[in-house]
Amino acid sequence: MNGSLGIAFGARGSGNTKAHYEPAQVVINLTKKKGAGSLAHEWWHALDNFFGKLEGQPLGYISERYSSKEIRKEVFEAYKNIVKVLHKNMFERSAKIDNTRSKDYCSTTREMTARGFEAYIIAKAKMKGFANDYLANILTEQEYRDVEAYPYPYESEMKEVVEAYDNLFSILKTKETEKGITFYQ
Repeated sequence: MNGSLGIAFGARGSGNTKAHYEPAQVVINLTKKKGAGSLAHEWWHALDNFFGKLEGQPLGYISERYSSKEIRKEVFEAYKNIVKVLHKNMFERSAKIDNTRSKDYCSTTREMTARGFEAYIIAKAKMKGFANDYLANILTEQEYRDVEAYPYPYESEMKEVVEAYDNLFSILKTKETEKGITFYQ
């Protein structure tokens, strides 16, 4: 992200969250005691916001947009396909969780795509014989207390989810700049 993304450890914020991404500051904050396992989720927010900024939306996320003028068509379509796949597979379960909240959170596109990315990272690592609880650490559907409200893709849905994220990452382009490496159109 052209050297712009920062990571803070237990230095920014308080409360019950494990981690958060700050689009205005372009920084991921991981809490000291609970942040492990959240890095992939927050990195996805940073990537999503990076492309939102290219659209002239400094605090926006490309996954939440319905059209694009600045993003290559195939990149935007890959994002839309991720949203479509996750909405089809996770929306009803995520909405069930939101029924217990005062404001929608789990069923928002931004959060579903970040949770889908967590599951994707775990699946891709597993395919290569690795596991990394620091990048992503989620309960399996068998471990979750209410499988009907499981906020991640079911194992049976992962093939389609992996294909959707793989498609996006296969068409992204990067280039080296004076500041670092950036995605470009």
